[in-house]
Amino acid sequence: MKKIFLRGLVSCFGVVIWCLLLTALSYAVEVKVQITNVKGTVEVSIKEGVWIPAKDGMEISMGDKIKTNAESSCALKWMDGNLVKVYPLSFLKVEDARKDGNVENSSLSLEKGKMYAKVKKLTSSKSTYIIKTPSAVAGVRGTEFMTSFTENKTECAVLEGSITVSAMGQEVEVMAGMTTAVEMDMPPAEPAPIPEPELEEMKGEAQQIKEETGYVEESAEAEEEKEETVEEAEEEEKEEEAKEEEAKEEEAVEEEAVEEAIEETGEEAVEEEIVVEEAVEEIKEELTPTPEAEPTPDTSGIVDTIIEDATKPAEEPTQPEIDINIQTVIESVVNIEPIIQPIGEMLPTGSLSITIE
Repeated sequence: MKKIFLRGLVSCFGVVIWCLLLTALSYAVEVKVQITNVKGTVEVSIKEGVWIPAKDGMEISMGDKIKTNAESSCALKWMDGNLVKVYPLSFLKVEDARKDGNVENSSLSLEKGKMYAKVKKLTSSKSTYIIKTPSAVAGVRGTEFMTSFTENKTECAVLEGSITVSAMGQEVEVMAGMTTAVEMDMPPAEPAPIPEPELEEMKGEAQQIKEETGYVEESAEAEEEKEETVEEAEEEEKEEEAKEEEAKEEEAVEEEAVEEAIEETGEEAVEEEIVVEEAVEEIKEELTPTPEAEPTPDTSGIVDTIIEDATKPAEEPTQPEIDINIQTVIESVVNIEPIIQPIGEMLPTGSLSITIE
């Protein structure tokens, strides 16, 4: 009974933990991304295989796709201020756009074409902003850069901040003013400086995009304040992680104690069962009557009497005073021999002899 109760307690504990996890996950909300500055022919797929014309102010979310025709482009704005421009002849998919407290997760997949991104400094070490192409993955933590995928090659050029580019199990860090390229099924090339004329041209293009979309640069004070906020958030995250580890250890100790209690309860139950079985057997033995053996008839007296009579010395015969017919005596003796013979076989050799004269 105790064992069943403890197992039920463990099951209830597991259900509670699962409910808490589900509750925690439910706080993550999907972030809407707004389309702006639509130029030329831009289409959006909000359902698989169904494309509709993109319009300024339209909101898209996870799973939606955007494609631009020749001489066409658009911009994407996130609620937290991140900005992306999709260049002509490009295909882009929003794979992730969620926020949970101060943790933000964004992921874009550039299947072909070119894009520009201005990503504000992430407010949490757990936040992610990822750009994927068929040949590489770029991780961003607050920067300004351009990425393209044409002719089976990814190119990343960083204007401000830094990004990490990975492919085929290798990763490189690309700092401001540097660029790298990634061929299909190849690791990233070593970052190299962007030629000064190209770098200035990229910076001018980026400034024009920000002006057209109304992007507001954060002041130095705001940047410092944000960095302080990020540091505080990271400290809080570390404390939370430490608490989570401590809670996990306590949970492991509790589970171990419960398992030990279950094992001990099981052993006690087995011992109690053995004791009960032994007691029942003893009671059964006491209540079951022992059958009395039937008395064996005593034949020793009869045998002794026969032996005594047979071994008694014969008395000297007295001569009868009357005449006896010898023939009659002989016939009598002969007739008794079959009776005496079995008794003689039971006696020791030489103890009995019958002589006929």
